[in-house]
Amino acid sequence: MNIRAILFDLHHTLAKTREPPFSMFKRVSENHGIDTSEFSHENFDMAITRMDVQMDQFQLEHNVGPLWGAKPEQWISFDRRVFESLGILDLSDSTILQIERAWKKEITEGDYETFTDDAITVLKELHARGYMLGLVTRRHVSPIALLKKAGLYDLFSTVRWTGVRGYAKPNPYSLIMAADDIGVNPRLCAYVGNWVDADIGAATRAEMVPILVTWADPKEAEKAPKDTIVIESLLELLHMFKGSQNSS
Repeated sequence: MNIRAILFDLHHTLAKTREPPFSMFKRVSENHGIDTSEFSHENFDMAITRMDVQMDQFQLEHNVGPLWGAKPEQWISFDRRVFESLGILDLSDSTILQIERAWKKEITEGDYETFTDDAITVLKELHARGYMLGLVTRRHVSPIALLKKAGLYDLFSTVRWTGVRGYAKPNPYSLIMAADDIGVNPRLCAYVGNWVDADIGAATRAEMVPILVTWADPKEAEKAPKDTIVIESLLELLHMFKGSQNSS
């Protein structure tokens, strides 16, 4: 393959998580004095899922930009809907804002998400072999602090993120923008992700080489379209990409 750039998803591709997002939201809420003892993780998951639907509708109705959601204040009304659907009422805006700030800090600066040893090895080696690397992830907050904390930021030539429906994967927008950032034709890029619907869908629409890595969920391989390259471990990338024309 005449590939010059390799772009990566983050969550469960390069990084593993300590706990599910709904579990962390429940824990952060408890740390701020909210009694959630009667609610299971599944209760919180369902409440957050319902809120996500309402948030998608809001984003489209208000034509928000791709980086909407980075500010904690933008989430007050949506976090309130999560609590109210659980029967937790009359929380002040300041309390909800504190919870949202703590949530975002855990995602960007805490140990909620950490890079796997395989990811660190592969990223450093592919960079040394002359490939341009990029990170393209579906989230509302910047992953740059996480990259810097892991000492990996300098390996990436582009970092793109958005959680806004219409911009976020499976829309190819962020992948195309990443390719434009580094001046590489999308057809000369590979995109590595763990989720067929979002990652492989976006890669295919962007006309990049789609690569599915299944270490986090082997069942995803069963859903992959026939032209998808499926690997179990990121280390297999080192057998596929031996050196880029960028290094010549």
